[in-house]
Amino acid sequence: LSVSLLNKTPKKHINIDREYVRKSLQIPSIRFIKRGFSEQVLIDYDVGFCNTKGREMYLRDTVPVYSTNEFVIGALGRTTHKKCSICDKYHYHMKMCPTSDPLEQRWSSKWINSSGFSTGSYLYNWNVATKNLGSSKSLIIVEGCGDCYKLIEAGYKNCVGLFGCKLTDEHRLLMESAAIENIYLCLDNDDAGQEGTENAIRDLTRYYNLGIIKPSESDWGEMKVEEIQKLLRDIK
Repeated sequence: LSVSLLNKTPKKHINIDREYVRKSLQIPSIRFIKRGFSEQVLIDYDVGFCNTKGREMYLRDTVPVYSTNEFVIGALGRTTHKKCSICDKYHYHMKMCPTSDPLEQRWSSKWINSSGFSTGSYLYNWNVATKNLGSSKSLIIVEGCGDCYKLIEAGYKNCVGLFGCKLTDEHRLLMESAAIENIYLCLDNDDAGQEGTENAIRDLTRYYNLGIIKPSESDWGEMKVEEIQKLLRDIK
């Protein structure tokens, strides 16, 4: 049983609201601020550190994912440990490297999904993006939540994250439910991003007006707001 299979258990909705999340996390995440994200965007999106023993995201910086009615449908957790030079996993430096046990592999991963949350079923920031499509009815697609935060800081709230670089059938069905006419594919500037872009073009070109914009760095999360605004200036 692999970590990827553990992270792809059937989706489920959890009746936990934003107020509960905000009381459960130390918001904003200090580590995300150190990575260059603004304090305000992290507060707006409830990105914080989980320091409660027994919680699934214990000792992880946590990114809640909300439905359109602002209930939690899942969460992502980023480790606070550094990468081990021996096993290439993430764990406390005084602790032995993880064995092949699925649970040890899961907890030593850089990112984990909350149990029951399938990233292939949702788009990050969907609940906000669909309210900010504008008169041009344009949607910007990036890979991750960090990419979304930088675009939002630059004034582009009409962005969603794929939780990776693969556009799924469920993603496409979700987009069909909104009044979208133009899609800008803005995946990472690497081989995986290029492959994801090519596959998305094949799947979307018959239904939307498509634009392709690559970040000048490896991803949007590494860019300054002014640089992003310059690259995306033609998007209304």
